[in-house]
Amino acid sequence: MPQIYVFMKKLSVLTTFFCITVFSYAQVLEQFTESGIGNAYSTGFFVGCDGLKWNYVKARGNQQTSANGDKAISLNKAADACIFSDTIANGIKFVSFQYEQELTANCNASVFVNDSCVAILTTEGDVDVTNYFSAQIANAPENAVLRIQQNASSSGQLTIDDIYIEFAKAPIIPPSLPKPTVNQVVITEVMANPSPKVGLPEFEYVEFCNLGDSAVQCADIQLVIGNTICELPKRILQPMEYVCVISEKARPSISDTSRYIFLQKMPTITNARQTIALLHNQTIISSVTVCNDWHSDAFKADGGWSLEKIDIENFSETAENWTSARNTLGGTPGYENSVARSNPDRTSPTILSIQLLHDTLIEIHFSERIDIEQIRNFSIAPKVEIDTITFVENMGENVHIATRSILLPKTEYLLQIPDSCTDFSQNQFTENQYVFAATDSILTRKSICVNEILFNPKSGGSDFVELYNNSNSYFDLSQLYLSNGQSFEKVSESFRLFPPHTYAVVSPDAGSYQFDSQCDNAIFVQASLPSLPDDEGTILVLNRWEGVIDSVSYSKHWHSSYLTDIEGVSLEKIKVSLPSEIGSSWCSAAASVGYSTPGCENSQALNLQQTPKIVLESEVVTPNSDGQDDEMIIHIGNSERGMQCSATICAPSGRQIVQLANNQLLGTNDFIRWNCTENNGRLVPAGIYIVQVELLSEGKKVFRKKLACTILRE
Repeated sequence: MPQIYVFMKKLSVLTTFFCITVFSYAQVLEQFTESGIGNAYSTGFFVGCDGLKWNYVKARGNQQTSANGDKAISLNKAADACIFSDTIANGIKFVSFQYEQELTANCNASVFVNDSCVAILTTEGDVDVTNYFSAQIANAPENAVLRIQQNASSSGQLTIDDIYIEFAKAPIIPPSLPKPTVNQVVITEVMANPSPKVGLPEFEYVEFCNLGDSAVQCADIQLVIGNTICELPKRILQPMEYVCVISEKARPSISDTSRYIFLQKMPTITNARQTIALLHNQTIISSVTVCNDWHSDAFKADGGWSLEKIDIENFSETAENWTSARNTLGGTPGYENSVARSNPDRTSPTILSIQLLHDTLIEIHFSERIDIEQIRNFSIAPKVEIDTITFVENMGENVHIATRSILLPKTEYLLQIPDSCTDFSQNQFTENQYVFAATDSILTRKSICVNEILFNPKSGGSDFVELYNNSNSYFDLSQLYLSNGQSFEKVSESFRLFPPHTYAVVSPDAGSYQFDSQCDNAIFVQASLPSLPDDEGTILVLNRWEGVIDSVSYSKHWHSSYLTDIEGVSLEKIKVSLPSEIGSSWCSAAASVGYSTPGCENSQALNLQQTPKIVLESEVVTPNSDGQDDEMIIHIGNSERGMQCSATICAPSGRQIVQLANNQLLGTNDFIRWNCTENNGRLVPAGIYIVQVELLSEGKKVFRKKLACTILRE
C-alpha cells in the first residue's frame, strides 16, 4: 500500500500538470474542485476542470478521501447511484481514481467503459481507508463513456476522487487561428432581466458575433461583466456566427446547445447601467455600457425582453443603436437579431467632460466608444507629455490619461484633437479644443451666486436658475445642489467644469435656452429644479456638506410695478456682489432682450454713471435694404435700473408718425429700432424727422431728449 500510495501521489502531481493543458490533449483529470454539488444527495451534472461534462445520480459533494482531504463525490447506497462522463470521442485506454468506503457498510460497485464492466470495486470493513484503482482498457473503443455505479442498494456509500483518463487516440489539434482584433468579435445582444418570462429560459445571457473573415478561438477571449472577468472555454467561432454565453444551470432548459457557451459561474448582469466587454490580452475588442432605459418602452423594460443591437457594424455603442427585441420569444440568443437593419453611425463624436482627478491623471468621457489609437494623437497645451492611456473599467467611452509632469492648480489647459482623429465610422470630432483645469473643492459663501431666476415661465416653458462663478477658482458643478428648503436637486449628475466668472444656467429645458442664447462660453445644464412657486419661494445653493453658498427668498413683488404681466419675465440681479437676500438687489429683465438673459450679462446690470445717454447710431438712414443704415437705432445707455421708456417719431410740424415704445421696461444699456415705416407698414417719405425720447422712473418723467434724423430714399 505505501508504494502504491507514493506512485499515485506522483501520478496525481503529473496529471495536475496535464490539467493545465486542458481537454484538447491526451488526458483528463477530474478533481471535483469546481463541481458545485451540494451536501444533500441529488441528481445533475457539471463541467469539470478539463471541460468534460460529468453526470451524477443520487450523489453528494463536499466529501473527501483520507489520502488528500480535497473535495470528492460520494454515491448513495441506491442501486442506480452513479457518476458517468459525457461521450469521449477519442476513446479511453487507461483510467485510474481513488475510492473509499465512507460508512460501515462494505462497498460494491462496478466500473464500466460504455456497457462493458472492466472492474468490480469492493471493500471489507475499510472505513476511511483510501484505495487506488487503475486499469488499462483493452480494445479501447472510440466514443467511450466512463461510468462508476453501485451494484445493489445494500452497497455502502462510496467516495470517489481524482479520476484520471488517458485517451486511446490523440485528439487532432486544429491549426492555430488568428487572434481576435478590435471590432472583429462584437457584443450583439444582452439579456439583463429575464423575469417575468416571455418565451426564453429565465437566465441572463450575453451574445456576440464574429464579424471577421476568419474563425477565432473563443478561449482567446475574456468576457467581462462589471468587475468580473470570465475565461471562455475552447470553441471555434466561425465568420458571421453568433454564440450566446449563459449559466450552466440553463443547459437543461435549452434544446439546441450548439449555439451556447455555458459557464459554471455566470456573473450577474444588473438592470441598471452595466459595462460588458470582450478582451484579448487586455485589449478591448468590444465594449458596451447597456442601460435599462435603452428599451423601447416601459413594458419591455420591466423584464423578459433582451436588448439587441440594431446595426452590428455600428461600433459607437450608444442608445440609438440598441433597442428591445421584437420577436415573440423576447430575444434571439445565437441568431441574427430581430431588430437587425442598417443604422450607420453618422454622429460626430464629442467630449462630454474632462476631469483632472489629481495632478497627473485626467479622465475623459466621450459621447461614444472611441479607438484608443486615435486618442494617442491628442496633445495638451501648455505642452504636457502624455505617459499612458487606459480605458476606465473597460468602458470604451471613458479613458484615463496619465501625464509625465504635474498639472498645476488654477491653470487652464487645452486638450487639442487633430482633424485626422475620428470615431470608428470616420466621423470627425465636433470640436478640436477642450478646456480643463484642476477644480477647487472648497466652496466658500458667495463664491457662487444666484444671478437670475425665472420662476413664472410662459405656458409650455420651464423655470431656470442662473448661477455665476464669482471667484478666480474652477469648480465642479456636480458638487453643487439646489434646494427650496424641502427638496434637494443635484446641479449635474456628472462632472462639469465651472470656470471663473462664467454663467451656468440650470433648467429642465436647458437645451432650449442654449439654442436661443446669443452668448458664448455659458454653461447650460439639463437638470431638475426644486419647486419654484410663482408668487414667492426660496432657492438655496448648497455644497455637498449642505453648507449654504448663496440663498434667495424671492417674491413676485420684486418685479417692476409697471409690468402688467410678469409671466415669462425673469428677475435679474443688478450687481453680482450685492446680497441676494434683499429685493433691492433685483429687477425685472428688460423687454428688448425678451425679458430674460440666461447665460448672458444681465440687462439690468448696474452702471455707476447714472446720467442717461441717448444717441442715434446714425443721423442719416437709407432704408434700401443694402445692409447699411437701413434702420434708425436709438441707443439708451447709463440709465437707472427699472427705467421705462416712451419714444415717438414726429414730422417737423409736430404730427406724430409712429409710436416706437410706450412705457417699455429698459435695461441699463438698451436700444430701440425704427424700420422707417408708418403704422400701416409703408415707408415714410424722405425728409427730416424728429425723435422724441422720454425716460420714466417710478412713474415720473426724469429725462427727455429730442433728436433729428434724416431719411434718404433713392
